[in-house]
Amino acid sequence: MIKSEKPRMQQPIEGSCNRSLRWVVKGSRMRVACKALRILPTALHLILLPFTCMITLYLCTPEVASAQGVSISDAGTPPDASAGFDVNFSDKGLLIPRMNTAARDAIASPANALMIFNTSDNCFQIYNGVQLQWENVYCFVGCSGPPATPGAITGNTAVCENATSISYSIAQVAGATSYNWTVPAGATITAGQGTTGIVVSWATTSGNVSVTASNNCGTGTVQTLAITLTAGPTTSAAGTDQSVCAATATLAGNTPTTGTGLWTLITGTGTITTATSPTSGLIGLGIGANTFRWTITAACAASTDDVIITRVDVPTTANAGTDINPACGVITATLAGNTPAIGTGLWSIVGTGTITTPTSPTSGVTGLAAAGTATLTWTISNAPCTPSTDDVIITTSACVTCDPLTDARDGNTYNTVLIGSQCWMAENLAYLPSVVGPTTSSLTVAYYYVYGYTGTNVATAKATTNYTTYGVLYNWTAAMNGAANSSSSPSGVQGACPAGWHLPSDAETCTMENTVEAGTDPGCSIVGPRGTNTGAKMKETGTTHWTPTNTGATNTSGFTALPGGRSNSGGPFILVGNYGYWWSATETSGSFVWVRDLAYTDVTVGRGSDYKARGFSVRCVKD
Repeated sequence: MIKSEKPRMQQPIEGSCNRSLRWVVKGSRMRVACKALRILPTALHLILLPFTCMITLYLCTPEVASAQGVSISDAGTPPDASAGFDVNFSDKGLLIPRMNTAARDAIASPANALMIFNTSDNCFQIYNGVQLQWENVYCFVGCSGPPATPGAITGNTAVCENATSISYSIAQVAGATSYNWTVPAGATITAGQGTTGIVVSWATTSGNVSVTASNNCGTGTVQTLAITLTAGPTTSAAGTDQSVCAATATLAGNTPTTGTGLWTLITGTGTITTATSPTSGLIGLGIGANTFRWTITAACAASTDDVIITRVDVPTTANAGTDINPACGVITATLAGNTPAIGTGLWSIVGTGTITTPTSPTSGVTGLAAAGTATLTWTISNAPCTPSTDDVIITTSACVTCDPLTDARDGNTYNTVLIGSQCWMAENLAYLPSVVGPTTSSLTVAYYYVYGYTGTNVATAKATTNYTTYGVLYNWTAAMNGAANSSSSPSGVQGACPAGWHLPSDAETCTMENTVEAGTDPGCSIVGPRGTNTGAKMKETGTTHWTPTNTGATNTSGFTALPGGRSNSGGPFILVGNYGYWWSATETSGSFVWVRDLAYTDVTVGRGSDYKARGFSVRCVKD
């Protein structure tokens, strides 16, 4: 019987010994109620029966010896103060549970730090309750000697200086449990030491990569691999991406200091003219992106960089449409540019006006000047190609009132006619401040004439029929009233005309003629007869004044041209009833001026250069 010290309560627990003297507990009432139990060997009483025995345990409550551990000893030695369970024998060891892997894995919910000896692989094992796996504490490895020399090391032997992440490896060596690698000075093993493969970062020193295999019996012979370090290639720089309009371009790679360079086409279309030149030319580039690679190769490695050469198609040719002439008083217009198939369009303006939608080919324009011109440019761009441009001119005019005119200087009244946007006198000017006969002439002195009158009395001259019908003939100095030559439109020359009216320039007269009949002289450059029926549309109808005939006259323009004849310079009056002549404010040379003439036998209108000293009629235009 085993008895605890000073038990408060006793409860026997019976069992029996089998033939192997292993204790078998009877019943199921056995409970350990105390945390610490001291067992004394002298308290053990065995009643030996044939192949049976009985043991009685007296269990103590937790209050008894609560600060003590449990000691099993052949000398009655108390437990060490630091141990909860102390086994102390001088001739015996501790034998932990032994089982194979299948039995181990059948343990349900093993506790953290549970230990066994695995007979399948001869290893002491402990359960890691954190990682939930069995781990080896120590394994018996049988060996007859050190491992063999490792096989050949595989890996790159020609390495660039300062290269990183270079791998070396060997095959598994039979019987080896660990491996030791060494590398030259400056190099670093960044991963794999102790295994069959390592990763190395190199410096600048060549040398051997070496490895040995070891086990419990020792370390085998070293295996080596000679490594040669060389300077790496110059870092490749293919240049910045380019956009070009033409099918040609020039590459801009860097010149290698170490290694050699080579251009290759990666994607797209194009021919490299000198593949080994960093600044090679390109021809035959295709539309869109074309990728070229500049590779610099050294003995140990290669460096690459790509550049994209984008060829852009030329923009659509711009067409701004025909010039625009809004009706008088209209200060808006709608543009008529073409829609780009390639590129983008943009309107700009020189002059007064606002483009409502600059990117629309059919944009509106508002706020045009009441009378004047604005030039609008339609630009189609597709960078980097040269833009295509075209202009359209919008000419606006104020609505002109064209009422009969009374000249405040002499009370003469004139009929007027609106031709396009111009208000013209429908009669010849009859302002007569003085009068001379035809034999008096000058290029510089103003002279006034009445056809057929040779005297100098103004009142008498005004009383003649020719004055009443055809008005006054003026030399050019009188018609200009001292003003300088003008080719502008309007001329800005009042000359002999009433206030608010002016002597038309050659260009203004062309405008009227082209209005009377489109296409008479679009460029105002024809000398001689012009137009198909322009003259007929300007002449008074009938033969009351035009004699002896008046070919084709319709006067559809309302200009009502009369055949006032002319005064020759120092000579007689001629051609009344047959021809009419009218001054402009525009010289052709020092002594000659652009004039217009109509004839009784012709349906065209003549444009020519005539002598300033002659006497011709004047028709004024309202400012």
